[in-house]
Amino acid sequence: MDAVVDEFRAPLPEGVLCYQCQYNLVGRVRGEVCPECGLDAAASWPVWDLSRCHRVYLEHVEKEVKYLLGWSTTLASATLLVALASALATVPWKRWQGDLQANLAIVLYLVSFVSIILALKESSLLAKKLRAHPNRDRAPGGSFATSLSYGAMVSAGGFAILYPIGLIVAGLVFTNTVSIGIVLATIGLALWLIGLVVVSLAGLAYVGQVLVRAGLPDRRFLVEEAPVVLAFLSPVLAVLGLLGLLSWFWVACLVSLCVALGAGGVALRCWRAGRALRGLLLGPSLGK
Repeated sequence: MDAVVDEFRAPLPEGVLCYQCQYNLVGRVRGEVCPECGLDAAASWPVWDLSRCHRVYLEHVEKEVKYLLGWSTTLASATLLVALASALATVPWKRWQGDLQANLAIVLYLVSFVSIILALKESSLLAKKLRAHPNRDRAPGGSFATSLSYGAMVSAGGFAILYPIGLIVAGLVFTNTVSIGIVLATIGLALWLIGLVVVSLAGLAYVGQVLVRAGLPDRRFLVEEAPVVLAFLSPVLAVLGLLGLLSWFWVACLVSLCVALGAGGVALRCWRAGRALRGLLLGPSLGK
């Protein structure tokens, strides 16, 4: 605790930049303001205990958690739609006409594709937000910014670029290109899954650190962490599809359920962190 108090009161070292205008705040102490923009110096140099951090910085962390929550909830919803569409395309429904069932599956696939693109946008916004703080090495998300950025890039490249190319190639009339297209699409989905796992694991670790810094017990809930492991089973399912041992619709259904459960676990931890941050923002005045 003494170390926290000393850190709380100590003058800022060389290289600390103002969060608002990037002015060098070396030598300033908590309670003094930036000579350029008037922002409290404490907003740019947070301590470990979030309850003692400036409100501006706490709002910055809250936005980071919101972006991660938006990514995980959008991804979970989209992949559940994929699972439902795959089930419609696979399981016969006697009460429905075949064309109606097929058209509904196509609509669900299109909606889920757009939703996943939106989830990719959320992950890129999160990575951008993590890099936004001028002293990001000091921010709780700073150590995870690189992992989240690369995970988002790999995920976007696999799903938004390689996967559609594979589908286009597979749709050509030449017989020998069909298998090539399927392989390309499978590689694209594999990269998407790898990126999702990286983002999920980094996100879980980051939000876990936020919870600890907010003063909550370091409790690790299996319902939040365990589902992410299911994503590692997805490539196995894809191999079964390539070998013809499992229908591609069932592969899509099972993989989507795995991803949805993993994203749901991340969303649950983000929800806990969001509640803790809101409690701090609604509590006694921060930054004093």
